Amino acid sequence: MSSLCEILFGSKKQEGIFSVCTANPVVIRSALRLAKEEGFTLAVEATANQVDQFGGYTGMTPKEYRKRGIEPFFSLE
Repeated sequence: MSSLCEILFGSKKQEGIFSVCTANPVVIRSALRLAKEEGFTLAVEATANQVDQFGGYTGMTPKEYRKRGIEPFFSLE
């Protein structure tokens, strides 16, 4: 896996980062599958309105977002 600096500055070819801003597990799963199929680096993030220390409108704190929104996909095949 490449670091962000290697992706942005360590290659002569132009590369970008595929990113999604969501707390929706269906969107996260779809983005991960596409990134894997296409060989993209993926950044998944959520806005402060979606996830914050009080739960945002999703009801998730950052710790819960990682546990419920991101970790289930660590071993996606």
